[in-house]
This record gives sequence, structure tokens and C-alpha cells, in this order.
Amino acid sequence: MGPARYGFIVYSVIFLIGCFLQGFSLNVEPRDVINLIETLNTSDGSTYKFTSGPNNNTLAIELDETVRHVALPERIVDQALTFLSQHTDITFLATVRQEIGNSGSIIAFSSNIIRFLEIESSGRKDEIRFHYTHDQQIQVETFPYRLADNQWHKLAISLSANHLVLLVDCSKIYERVIKTIDRTFTSGKLSLFLGQRNSQHALFRGSLYDVKIVTQAHGYLLQCPNQNTDCPTCAQYKDMEQKIEEMYSLYKNMSNKLLKAEERISGLEQCECSKSCYDNGTIHKEGEMWEKDKCTRCSCRNGSIHCGSVDCPLVKCSKPVYRDGTCCPFCLTNCYYSGQYFDHGQDFKPRVCVNCTCDNGKMICEQQDPEESCPKLNCPESERLQIQGECCPVCKGTNFCGLGHNCHINATCVNLATRYACQCQLGFQGDGIHCEDINECLAEGGKTGHHCHSNTKCVNTIGSYACQCSDGHNRLDAYSCEEIDECASGSHHCHANADCINIKGSYKCECSKGYQGDGVTKCEASCHGQCLNGGKCLAPNVCECRHGYIGPNCELDIDECGLGISACHGHSVCVNIPGWYRCDCLEGYHCNWPDNHYGSLCLDINECIGEGSGHTCHTSMECINMEGGYECACKPGTPCIQHCIFEEKEYGNSEKWFSTNDKCLQCSCMSGVTTCHKRNCDCMDPDVDLDCCPHCDLTAQCSHQEYPLYMQNGEQWSFQCQTCECLHGEVDCWPLECPNIICENIIQEPGDCCPRCIDDSPCTNLNLDAGGLDHSSDTCIYVGRTYRHGNSWLLDSDPCTTCDCIAGHICCSFNETCSEGVQLQKP
Repeated sequence: MGPARYGFIVYSVIFLIGCFLQGFSLNVEPRDVINLIETLNTSDGSTYKFTSGPNNNTLAIELDETVRHVALPERIVDQALTFLSQHTDITFLATVRQEIGNSGSIIAFSSNIIRFLEIESSGRKDEIRFHYTHDQQIQVETFPYRLADNQWHKLAISLSANHLVLLVDCSKIYERVIKTIDRTFTSGKLSLFLGQRNSQHALFRGSLYDVKIVTQAHGYLLQCPNQNTDCPTCAQYKDMEQKIEEMYSLYKNMSNKLLKAEERISGLEQCECSKSCYDNGTIHKEGEMWEKDKCTRCSCRNGSIHCGSVDCPLVKCSKPVYRDGTCCPFCLTNCYYSGQYFDHGQDFKPRVCVNCTCDNGKMICEQQDPEESCPKLNCPESERLQIQGECCPVCKGTNFCGLGHNCHINATCVNLATRYACQCQLGFQGDGIHCEDINECLAEGGKTGHHCHSNTKCVNTIGSYACQCSDGHNRLDAYSCEEIDECASGSHHCHANADCINIKGSYKCECSKGYQGDGVTKCEASCHGQCLNGGKCLAPNVCECRHGYIGPNCELDIDECGLGISACHGHSVCVNIPGWYRCDCLEGYHCNWPDNHYGSLCLDINECIGEGSGHTCHTSMECINMEGGYECACKPGTPCIQHCIFEEKEYGNSEKWFSTNDKCLQCSCMSGVTTCHKRNCDCMDPDVDLDCCPHCDLTAQCSHQEYPLYMQNGEQWSFQCQTCECLHGEVDCWPLECPNIICENIIQEPGDCCPRCIDDSPCTNLNLDAGGLDHSSDTCIYVGRTYRHGNSWLLDSDPCTTCDCIAGHICCSFNETCSEGVQLQKP
């Protein structure tokens, strides 16, 4: 290949790649912005008012009403969801001033109880929470930060693919990689709220300003224009990766084309410049045409020989001929006889017993002698017939059809006196020589129409027709059908939990009330609000709860600790967890093992040894370790001061005080030993501290997020794998803390909030006896009574709750159809 030609091809490749790389800018995506406050519908009765923004010359909305509905118009919701589904880079901006202690949502995409995407600030926990769904499961990212301080703050949460950045007051506070968020919602209709999760929960108290949804990378630049954007976002990086892969593919493709071009050019360089063709030792120039033989013509094109047959003209005669030495057929001379032209080879009979043939312009006729050319007849002359126009006589009753005929295959040959005739069969029409099918379905009645009745469809067949029954009909006769009632006859295919509905010509299946599905392959029981915590919907609005849960929707956790049905050892204390319980070592005990085996492995702590030991004895006294605690004894020969040293302060004997770190913790000193406990709550005392005894505040209640239940002030419960608390009439929820587990078989079934060991709860393991272990000696103790493995009894405090002794553990379940029981958790 010449250097110039090769350089041109290489330059072309570099030019193409350069053009491709022009799209490698980090600012190729146009920015779209929705200002949510500006798009609020002021005429829909929303309860908010305008106030001064952070600069006093701007407007913000103030939210302080307990009953409100600050929702964006439907067109804005659709636009925001389109942003979310079509852009991998999206940022949520808000300037907020939140009241101290308030917990509420700032922006929330929600559908009734479902949180699709939400930004929440908790003033109780001093957290910013980002709720989202991954594979239709609710997830939450928690960021410790105090936003609820009654001061203005700029808040930005930027999403780039699965990379999340949190900025407060233009400072990057947190940066995390989260699970891939669901960007489309398929379970109904979403609303977009400001300052609340839905119509009644997570009410934000304070002011909101400049709340926006922004597409494009680094969307927080609208709020903080001086932020550094040198590094690409996660979405931009992935886009660059894809473009590099495309560029590499382009490079490989161009390289392959270069190799092929080099091979082709190398071959061309070995050829002569003038194109010519070689045929049997003869050189033909480009464009030259020649005859290879009388019937084949060839040409030279682009150095290649192309040959084909000689084109022959059309002939206008019925019997063309070929002669030696010619390639094309031609016509011989025709004949003219009695005012009529005949082609060469054509026969005709001018009169009886005379046959003529045209032979290249000459008409040759021959006289036929009946005595010699006609077949011999085996009938007397009196039985012979002379057919007009025929040379040979025939016998009476001759089978003309048997002698040969040209009737159509769908015609019948009929013998006549002197000849045969062809008649098309029933269902066909024509002259008998040519017969075609009659489509009876085109007409109704008569000889050529159909006679199908109602509920049928005429279907044409060769030579006839058929009356096909319509769907859902049975045949009465060849022309009539009657409707089938598949529902009455039981010939339908509806699901067992579906209703069969007869309709004209068919039937339809609809799931019975309380069931949902297609009516044929599936009709599953439907429970309002779904069965939670791993429960199963057995019948309409009837949930079968896993052990450890009760309630119409298995929404309530059984407090095994409060009911006294735990199997915790005496050195441990029962701690209720969703669906089960755990046993924590008592103060003065500890366990060196990851699992304390229901407290049986809790060992005494020697508070008297080691630096920073746990005793509070005065320096004039000696610490003596006791089981689960310690004592302070006077040292011999020294003055004994029976004071306590606690939190770097000295307290006198029998003195009582409140901890400086926790005002709800009341401590007392007794002979050098400090004992602390939560202060007693006397709700009848008018001076009771409601911060320490929130349940004494009977003026504040909270409604459950999903069910018609009211929770008392200070009460906690589990909801959607979160711990929720009612405090001063407001609900705050935070992610459930899962305990650390160490075991070989870890499972997390649908409905489980936390992973657990497969044998953590014997109540969920119904095949304990299948493992070959003998549990006959295992016993359960409840309110002083002993039960053996397999025994059942009714709970004393609730006759609707049945308990079983399983492998030494008490497992209880609630009978939803019982009407005598009391709820295990305060409504």
C-alpha cells in the first residue's frame, strides 16, 4: 500500500474517533427544574401561609397546622415522576427552618401508607432520613445530623445512579452508595406532598423555602454555585464507561475494515492497470462483447467474463420448430383454406371422412376409408347408428364415457344416444369440461346458497359447505346449534374461588368477593391492608399470623416479656423484639459468647478489679465482689466513710439524686454501693415529669399509620421494620436495630425485619421432632405451672390466646374469631 493511501485511511479513523469524542463533555444534559412551592395550588384549600424567607425579602410557606393537605397538582406529580424515571442524575433542594424537637417529612412521594420516596428530618433523634424503595421493598438511609434547631438551613440530596450525596449549608456532610432505587411506581397512584408524608402523618412544623427538583449532574449548584464539580458524578462516569466501550467497538470495527482494505489494495497493486478478460487464450478488452457459441453471448466487465444465452424473439404461432444450427424457435408458413388460416401442424376435418393438416404453407388432406380405418362392430347393421359429422358408425347403447372422455374431475360423464356429455357435480358450476367450486356461503337458500340457521357460521368446503356451531353452542343437527350453559353444566374452567357467569355463546370467570386474580388460573384471598410480618392471607380478610404476631393484619407484636412466657435464665432480663424476644444479661453479669443461650451463659462481672472498675466504693472502703453485684467493706484500721463516688461526684450514705446525664435516672447510695433505676412514674401526681413519664400524658395520642388504632403517649411499636414512638401527639420512626447474630444457618424470610438463626425461634420450626432429638423431658413454666413438650393451654390474661410448650419454649397464637379475648397490645 502506498504511504499516501495508508495515511488517508488512518487519518479517516482518527477523524471519526475525534468526532465521537466531541460528546465527552460533562455538561451535555440540559437542566430541568420544578419549583414545588411556586406550583402549589392556592385554591385547593391547602392549609399553609406565607412568611418571610431566610433573606427577609423572599417568601416561604409556614406549616404549623395539625390538620393539613399540602399536595402538588397532579400534572406536577407526573412531571416529577417523569424526571425520576428518565434521569439518573436528580437532586432535591430545600431551604428549611424546622422547630426544635419536631419530626416530619420535607418532601414525600407516597400512596396511602406506601412511602415511595421521602426526605424526613427527625428532631428527636437528630437524624436526616432518606426513605426509598428497592425491588418494591422499603429501605431507609439514616444520617445523624441536627436539622431541627429553628434555624434556616440549605438542604440538598443528590442522586446519581446509586450514589447519594447529602449537603447541608453547602457542605458535603455524607456520601454513600445505596441500593438501586425504584424509579417507577406500579402499585397505584402517587401523590407528592410538602411538609408531610400523607394527609395525617409525619407533619413538618416550621417553614420551607426554595423547594426544587433538579435534573442534571451536580444539581445542588443552583443552591451552592461555588461547589467543586471537577469530578464527574456516578451517572456521568457510567456514561463515560459506556461511551468508551462504544469507542473501543468502533476502533475494533475500523481496524477490521483497515485490514480488509489492506488485503484488497495489496491484491489490486499486483494487477495490471488496464482491465481485460482472458477466454480460451483470447484477450478481450473491457466492454467488449463476443459470441462464445451460436447460442451464448459473453462480455468483459470490470475484468470479469459474464456470459448468458442469446435473447430470442417471441413467436406468434401455436407450434414453433427448432432447426439444426439455430438457437431460437421460429414459425413455419401457415395455410389458408376456405377463408380460414391454419398454423403449421394444425389439423381439421373439412367434411366427413376427410382429415387435413397444414404443413409449412401446404394443406395436405387424406380421404378416410371407413371399411379400413373404422373399428369392427359386433352388432348387426340394424343396430348400428351413423352419427352426424362422424366417419365411423357405432352400435346402439355404446358406452361413450367408457371409451374415453375429457370431463372435469368434479364432473360426471353421461352417456347419450350418439355421444357423451359432461355435467358438473352438485356444489360445482361450469360446462363440465371446466368446473369450479360454488361458495354456498355467499348466498342464503336456493340451490347455490346455504341453509345454516342461527348460532352457526357457514364454512365453505370443496363441493359443499358446513354449518359450524358458534363458540359456546352444541350441535342439534347439520344445520342448527343451541347455546351451552357452561356454568350450569359444570363444563367451565373457572377457579375454585371464582364465580362462573354465563354470557351469550360463552362464559366469564370473576373471582368471588374477597378474592383477586384472573378468575381462571388464580383467585387468591385478599386481605385489606395485606398480612404483615410474614402472615398469610388464608381467606378474605383473614390473616394467618406467624408465631409472635397478632392482629387483623398481624400488625401487632406479642410481648413475650410482658406476658411472662419467655424462657430467660434468672441472670438475664427479657427484651421484646419483633416476633420474638432476646435475653440480655442483667446488670452485674456479662457473656463472652455471641449467643448467651437465653441468658444461661451470663456470668458474674467482678466489679472490683481492673481500671475503671464498676464499683462506687469510697476510697476508705474495700470492694468485695458478690454474685451479680458487690459490697463495700470498711478497711481495717482506717476511718470508714460509707460514701459513694459516682460520675466523679461524692454522695453521702442514704443520699438520693438524679443522674446528671439522664434526669429520668434516679440513684441512691447505700454503704458505698450506688443503685440507679428509672424514676417511678406516679401518673396521679400533678407534678409528674412528662418527659420521663410520657405515658402519663393522657391528652396526647397518636393514630397508627395504617390501622384504626390509637397509641398512647410514650408508647412504642413496630411498623414496616421500624421502631415507632408516640410522643406529644406526634409519631417518629427510626430503623429497627437488628441484633448481631453468629450462627451457621442464617435466614431472613419474607416479613422478617432482621436476619436470624434458623433455630432462634422454635415457634417457627414446626419439625423439631423430625431431627431425631428427644424433647420429652423439656418443660415450660408459666405462672407457677409446669407444662411438658407438646402441651397446650389458654393464656390466663386472654382466653383467645392459645399457648404451646415447644422444646422448652412457650409459643402463643391468637384466635381472630374469638370474641371473648382482650388485645395483647394497648389499642
